[in-house]
Parts: sequence; C-alpha cells; structure tokens
Amino acid sequence: MKPNKRTQHLLNLQNATKNKHTPSRYYFQRWINATLTQQKIKTAEITIRIVGQKESAHLNETYRHKPGATNVLSFPFAAPPGQQTCLLGDIVICAPVVVKEAKEQRKLILAHWAHMTLHGILHLLGYDHVKNKEAEVMEALEVKLLAGLGFNNPYEEAAMAKSLAVMESNPHYMKEAEEIEDYLNTALYNVRLAYSK
Repeated sequence: MKPNKRTQHLLNLQNATKNKHTPSRYYFQRWINATLTQQKIKTAEITIRIVGQKESAHLNETYRHKPGATNVLSFPFAAPPGQQTCLLGDIVICAPVVVKEAKEQRKLILAHWAHMTLHGILHLLGYDHVKNKEAEVMEALEVKLLAGLGFNNPYEEAAMAKSLAVMESNPHYMKEAEEIEDYLNTALYNVRLAYSK
C-alpha cells in the first residue's frame, strides 16, 4: 500500500481471524496517524496482524514466556547499525481477547480496539509500563490520544466496571438496589397518578 501524501504512514494490515468485531483498515490507519502525528513522526511503516487465541498464545509463550493469549504484543524493529529505516515494527492483536475485555470492562468494543492499537504503537516507540512512573507517562499519553479520537478514559472506565462488578456480586447491594428501584417506581406512579387527576 502506498503512503497517503498527507500522513506518510504505511500500514500493512493482516487479518488471520474472522472475528466480526474487527475494525476496518480505515480505523487502524486513523489510529496510527493520530499516534505518530502526536509523536511528531513524519514517515513510518507498521504491520498490524489480527489473530485468534491460538496464535496469540503461541507468540506470548515464545517471546514473553507467559502462558495464554494476550490482548496486544509489540515487536519493535531494530535496524542494522549504520542503516536507517522507517519500519517501526509489528503489532499483533488478539481479536477474541480484545472483545472479551471490552465486554467485561463495559467499554465500547471499538474504543478498546483503538486503545490496544495505540498501546501497541507506543510500545514500538519505546514506551513501557513496567515501572510506575513509566506507566503513568504511557497511560497519560494514551488517555490524551484517545480523547482526541473521541473516546473516554479507558482506565476510569475499567475501574468503574470493576466497582460495579464487586457491587453486583454483593447480595446486600442487590437487595438495596431492588428496594431503591421499587421506591422510585412507586414514587413515579404516585406522581403520574396525581397529575392525571
């Protein structure tokens, strides 16, 4: 694919899965452009490969020595000494994991795809989240980039979803929530009844 004259960023998109929630090339290109423009990179080439759980698990175990599939893996390209290249590297995104996480965290699926893509690109650029300070810098940048694309803060959404899951698993909370709902329904009924007279 030839680079767009305005962006100068090449995207090699490989889809090895038939997941119906996988975004189109348009979105991946948009997310790449936003990230690299913000990082003041004029010309770059990135491969994004969309895979299933089996391939993701194999790569995760081979290169990170961790079991199971993961949401995104980044493989930065290191040019040989003395050579320059615009190739940043490869990103491998596991479609089923991304969709599952989005549903569990009560996020828009497209928003989580955007987040995982930006996250992978930032890893290619050398950002990391192993140490707390590094994580804060990377997360702040992700939040800023996602906001520019019209998406909410993914870390606030994840925390809220976790809190809701904890509350919903508590039988006392559920009983109180039902009582509040009954009270509100009764109050609404009484208001409607009063206005109908």
